[in-house]
Amino acid sequence: MKLLVLGDRESGAVINFDNFTRCFRKAGKKEIHLFFAGLDKPVQLRGEEADTVWNYLVDASREQM
Repeated sequence: MKLLVLGDRESGAVINFDNFTRCFRKAGKKEIHLFFAGLDKPVQLRGEEADTVWNYLVDASREQM
């Protein structure tokens, strides 16, 4: 994956340039919004699922540096 993180572990955006997926998270909220190319509406994850996916994306982007 070719990822770019704008922000930090609390909030921000992650962009995956391989498939143009975007993920956004607001500080203080346990939810993320995933935008996939070709879909009209974002996929929303909440709670532990949101934390797990967000942390994975942030960690993966740091590992590629």
